[in-house]
This record gives sequence, C-alpha cells and structure tokens, in this order.
Amino acid sequence: MPVVEIVKATVSEAYKADPSILKPVFDFLVKVDGCLDFYYDLRPQETYSDLLWETLEHHRALQRTPGYPQIVGLGPVIEGELQMNHVEFNKEVWQALNAPITEFARLALKQGLQTATKDRLYEIWEEGGAKIDAKNKHAPAIWGQAVEDSDVFWFVCGWESVKAHTDVIHGDLANFAPLIGNIGEITDTTTLHVKLSKAA
Repeated sequence: MPVVEIVKATVSEAYKADPSILKPVFDFLVKVDGCLDFYYDLRPQETYSDLLWETLEHHRALQRTPGYPQIVGLGPVIEGELQMNHVEFNKEVWQALNAPITEFARLALKQGLQTATKDRLYEIWEEGGAKIDAKNKHAPAIWGQAVEDSDVFWFVCGWESVKAHTDVIHGDLANFAPLIGNIGEITDTTTLHVKLSKAA
C-alpha cells in the first residue's frame, strides 16, 4: 500500500500572480524514484497536495538528498512553513483522490480521555465506512494514522459532489448521527472538501 504525503501550505504572492510557477515542482517530483502520483488543489490562499510514495523510505531518501528542500522548487510558490503528514491508509487511495470531490478530515485524539483511542476510532470508522461505501459510487472510504504524530488520523473519501456527501449523511441520519457524535466526543476534527487535479 503506498504512503500518502498530505501537505498544506500558504501560497505566495508570486504564485497568485502566475500559477504556472508550480509546474517545475510537478516536473521534478514525478521523476523522483518512488513517487507514484501527485495530486493537488490550488486555492487563492492555500495549496493542498497529496504525493503518493511507494514507501516512506523513498520520500526520506529525497529528504536526505543534498540541496533538499530547495531542489524541489517550492520556494517561489509558498510562504512560511508547510504542514506535512505521511499516512498509510487501510485501503487503496486512488478512488478517493480521483473522485470529482475529495473529503479530507484531520482528527486529533482528545487528551485525557480513556475512551479516546485508536481502536475506538477505528471501530467507529469500520461501521460508518461500510454505511458510506454502500451508498457511494466512489468507495471506499479510507483512513489511517499520521507517521509524525500517533494522536493524529486522517479520513479520506471521494464523492460525486459536496451535495452527494450531504445527501448520504442526511438520508440516513438516524444511523450516521450517533457515529458522528461518537467521533466528536473523542477527537477534534477539521474537515475540508477539495477538487484535486493530477499532475501530468
């Protein structure tokens, strides 16, 4: 199963003026050994990127290369620090990333709660994911733990549209509401819907 590098960064004024300055980054990364795919969502203020690596070690090897990170070419594109997590998901990722809309949820376990555990979160996702997959043409819903922080998890799901997501949940609210409530009790969650493009 590939490892997904999830990156969030603030874009520079130079990028806002000329988005084509991101292309050299694509051209560089797609030639790096072990980089399988590169997906991105470009917004006026932020960029969300997902790089699929054959293994985590392939990305670590790039990070050990002399001149990294400057050689990647992101300098002109972003401002400040980028946020990065590596995740090995429980199922294949391409359906979710290639869907018209991709839902990303970042969840951090609440501290000091005995019930806030990886096992409990995965139990909820197993039940909820099966319900989503039964109604969603872009199944499967996928999830995994961040390498960088054992208390951080990611849930990713492809959808036909944001409305399709809303319709599935509200169409079976009696079953989904308790699951959503259980997740809210044990995690702090941030959810985003993006339209990803794939680097050529």
